[in-house]
Amino acid sequence: MKGSDMAQASPLHEEHVLLGASFSVDGTGVERPVDYAAASADSARLKDGALLADMGGMTSLLVSGHGCGDFVGAAMAGRRLAVGETAFEAALVGDGTVASIPLMARTGTEEFALWDLTPRGETLFAWLSFVIGIGREGFRPYEGVAVEDVSERLVPLCLCGAAAQRVLSDYLRDEERLPEEGRVADVRLDGRIATLVASLRLSGETHCYLVMVPPALARAVWRSLLSFGEVSPAPPSLMTAAIAGCLPWLAPASTLDRLELDAAFLARHGLVREGRDYIGARGLLD
Repeated sequence: MKGSDMAQASPLHEEHVLLGASFSVDGTGVERPVDYAAASADSARLKDGALLADMGGMTSLLVSGHGCGDFVGAAMAGRRLAVGETAFEAALVGDGTVASIPLMARTGTEEFALWDLTPRGETLFAWLSFVIGIGREGFRPYEGVAVEDVSERLVPLCLCGAAAQRVLSDYLRDEERLPEEGRVADVRLDGRIATLVASLRLSGETHCYLVMVPPALARAVWRSLLSFGEVSPAPPSLMTAAIAGCLPWLAPASTLDRLELDAAFLARHGLVREGRDYIGARGLLD
């Protein structure tokens, strides 16, 4: 996890420097670009083009092992996912307060990926690790489940805007297709670059993709995407602000403080399911 005294730089750091980026270090110790001197972008670009942001530093977790479906069903309050589906879901602690609200994807029968767009990723990781260790009288129901921080395995790029689908589709070969909204799929860009692509479910005509790229190829993919005239680089803060209108919970969740969101708000945005069969339900609903 992120815990060093030194700021963590993205594998794309040199690409940001070439674009004249200025940087800041956030509360989790991650260095992020805050603007680009060589290229300007604003949220209006979403309507006629696309924004591309390096979301490096975002917490990425992998939950796997025998029984992980039951574990995720208890630890995550949203709907139960089929393989290939994604959804933003709340993870609640026992008193009903929110640990975090990651994007979760079911990437296999016994495997889930979680990507946290908020700064609450370390809280989420610590809470899920705690739940896995819960036991009584020597019995641990989730003993076969593992949760790993895999944030450094892939570089997360977010491509969002009216042109995003067309731009990414230009890299597809043969019968390959991009995932539909609310789904995740393995996609080979140009038939050779293995990526994991999640299509975020947003309102309106805005297409938004989270493209997970191998670090060794991240610079090549970044440059290639920016070669499209309608694609502009954006700092992650601008990307987050741009999509926050479609994800109303994103702004209140962008804090490291204790987070309380009422049940009606969480239900209205599909972050919790009906019933009380998940951790924190009693504290949230009573």
